[in-house]
Amino acid sequence: MEVGLLLIFQNYQGRGSDADMMRDQMRLALLAEELGYDKVWPPEHHFTDYSACPDNIAFLVWLAGGTQRIALAIGAVIVPWNDPLRVAERIVMLDHLSSGRAVLGLGRGLARVEYQSFGIEMGESRARFDEAARMILAAVETGFIEGNGPYYPQRRTEIRPRPLRSFRDRHASEPPPPLTGDLFFCDTDSGRAEAMAMEHMANYFLTIVHHYELLSDHFRALPGYQMYASASDAFKTVGLEVAVRSYCGVQTWGTPAQILEKLRWRRELLGNFELNLISHYGGMPVENAERSMRLFAGTVLPEIRCW
Repeated sequence: MEVGLLLIFQNYQGRGSDADMMRDQMRLALLAEELGYDKVWPPEHHFTDYSACPDNIAFLVWLAGGTQRIALAIGAVIVPWNDPLRVAERIVMLDHLSSGRAVLGLGRGLARVEYQSFGIEMGESRARFDEAARMILAAVETGFIEGNGPYYPQRRTEIRPRPLRSFRDRHASEPPPPLTGDLFFCDTDSGRAEAMAMEHMANYFLTIVHHYELLSDHFRALPGYQMYASASDAFKTVGLEVAVRSYCGVQTWGTPAQILEKLRWRRELLGNFELNLISHYGGMPVENAERSMRLFAGTVLPEIRCW
């Protein structure tokens, strides 16, 4: 069972400096290798306190230079905001600089504030993603990129340096297990773990609602975002307070024994799965995030490695 660390680059409510936020994320990324986590995933987000990581591949190139083992997972390149030729080049470059540790992740984006600032119609996101993603995936396999679609016409061009090796053969013949993502907090005291979880996970959930405008009706008119329109209706039906409690309740927090029990239940429900953990969020002091990561690595990781 693989366990990764998802960084979110959040300057909660602008309370700190972006310089401190960046140093904290760098600190935790390096710590992940030391403690035995399998992957580090930086996102792509722009312009706001919610998350500011405008170039996650650049961050992973930096991390490659300070690590030897951990996989460098792009979580993800938001395809409609990027030129597919440059994405393919940069992914291949990261793979060379890390001796093949790159993990490719492509996404579509959800926030109006980001689409508006890039000057891209959000309603085009699905068509743009489908067109460019096919080009990128072919390019990192074949070493050539080309396209004749309406959004990204591209003459046949060679990617140099050429791809190091295929991304398709990095798993066994069977598809990889589902990837689940959780906020987490691990503590020796169950009451303290619950208090920390309820405060900072609730804080983070409210930033999600605000950043993505999940209580707005705008998703209803956007092709490809029907699931989010349904989620917005559900939030309005149950109320924000119930939604916050429900969100916090399903995350991974507690003592090591409590967390192991939650993960065992999930495995019974899903079968094998990969776990992606967010350790630092919602205004949590970075020292608390580090203590949680260390305790989890020393107590929970050895057990689930045996699963």
